[in-house]
Amino acid sequence: MKIILIRRYAHVRSVWDRPNVLRIWVVVMPKGRTVASAGEDSGIVVLVVANLRQWQRDGRLLPELQDFHFADFDTLTWEMLDQIAPDVILSALMCADFDAVDLARCLAGLGYRGRYRALTTTLPNPEAVRAEVRAVATALDFDLFILDPKRRNGS
Repeated sequence: MKIILIRRYAHVRSVWDRPNVLRIWVVVMPKGRTVASAGEDSGIVVLVVANLRQWQRDGRLLPELQDFHFADFDTLTWEMLDQIAPDVILSALMCADFDAVDLARCLAGLGYRGRYRALTTTLPNPEAVRAEVRAVATALDFDLFILDPKRRNGS
């Protein structure tokens, strides 16, 4: 499985700088699928874990994307994971209320054994971060999705 960043709509470049729009434009695809064949009917279920109450206070809008679900960190339960049955869980590497280690520990405690990807910008030592998260949740398939801000801004 790989995670790729795509420009889903022609106006995405202008969306990046608007504070009221969620800044995740990711499609998760199994190996062998192309961008064209992994549209809204890809069947890949994504759970984004974030501080949604803060997003609402900031005026950010949640996108309505098929098979994308959103949850606050403090509302995660086994029942929620069982109902959504995500193929991958996404979060920021660090945010105000939790970080990837906290979420990995929580997911492991809930019995989740699937894919978890933390989104971040370039890091000086990504392997150290991977090792730290994997150490607290050995059953998770954890990795980083490193966003390059230079590519996003067209540099």
